[in-house]
Amino acid sequence: MATVYFDSDFSSRINKLTVEKSKLANKPIFPNNYSLMTFAAMVGSYYNSNCDGGKLEKKDKEIGSTLFVDHKLDGIAYLLAIDATQNGKILKSEQENEMWKYLEKYSNLGMREMESWFSMSQSIPLEDAILDRMREVALDIVDQEDKDYKDPVF
Repeated sequence: MATVYFDSDFSSRINKLTVEKSKLANKPIFPNNYSLMTFAAMVGSYYNSNCDGGKLEKKDKEIGSTLFVDHKLDGIAYLLAIDATQNGKILKSEQENEMWKYLEKYSNLGMREMESWFSMSQSIPLEDAILDRMREVALDIVDQEDKDYKDPVF
């Protein structure tokens, strides 16, 4: 079993996102650390072409890879590793620890990005800051698809 971590710089924010109840929903925004890590890794992957800058300074909030496997979230880790290495060899059993590090690094980058969202939107609840960014990304994707549809390249 591999183990992944959040950077300790985000301990307080992780607590706010996974433990403290949101004012709007009366429950945490993310039900657990592995759900937050998965979301943060997707954010990190979206905003970064690679995970080179995602190295952790101090490890915190240990999460065993079996949690991702048991909740069928391991596919995201596999896809991030394959995309980062451009090679399926990363999925070999002897590469397991290295493979999971891609999820960890992208998550770290995603947490940094999310911190910038929260600092720019200090007057609104955290969940609104997240939803605003999700809406912006969705609209950008729709705009790009519209352009691609109108100007097909053949």
